[in-house]
Amino acid sequence: AVSPVKPREPARPVKKYVTRPLPKKKETPPPPPEPLPEFVVLFQDEPWFRAYLPDPNPKTFPNVSLTQFVMMILEALPKAAFHVKAEICQALCLIHTDYGIPIPTDVKLAVLKALNEYPLPRVALPDEKQFILDGMKLLQKLNLMDESVLAELLSQFIDGDDAVRSLVLALLKARGFVNQNTYLETELDSWETWKLEGDPKRKTKLVEMAEEWIKGMEATV
Repeated sequence: AVSPVKPREPARPVKKYVTRPLPKKKETPPPPPEPLPEFVVLFQDEPWFRAYLPDPNPKTFPNVSLTQFVMMILEALPKAAFHVKAEICQALCLIHTDYGIPIPTDVKLAVLKALNEYPLPRVALPDEKQFILDGMKLLQKLNLMDESVLAELLSQFIDGDDAVRSLVLALLKARGFVNQNTYLETELDSWETWKLEGDPKRKTKLVEMAEEWIKGMEATV
């Protein structure tokens, strides 16, 4: 007997499993950079800033405190030309007025060093004279009229022109020095500084003479 043919079952449709892409997570944008501190913004367009300090881009400029910013400026001082040294001293005066320099002794030492490094600034040349004037104003502004600052002022007086001498007298007067009967001019002009003409260490020796005179004055008080 012939076996009956079983009817075929209809083919089941093939299920295709399509992987759907997962929804993309929204990327969190990076936070905007911190704005530059006011004391940086104040000077960011100055030529000396552009020449010696990092690019004032908030994304890349170091996150600095006022002390660190002042240190960055002081590092630029010995590298700068004399007219730029004057501008830096003016900037430091402004910082001290607006914010108060946290490290006045460091600034004092840097300015004194710059005023006594060779080649020395000369009164006869306008750019160099301007640095002498602004450097002395900054020293007085810092309110650190110690022996080293006073000796610097006296040595600048000896070799100074009328403008330099007038400033020295004004700075000393502001610190309480009474120049009775032009005593200071008479005293300093009596020193035998003519012996130092042409001496390459003239400035150093003038400062030493001033320091000795200050010590003698202190001993008589």
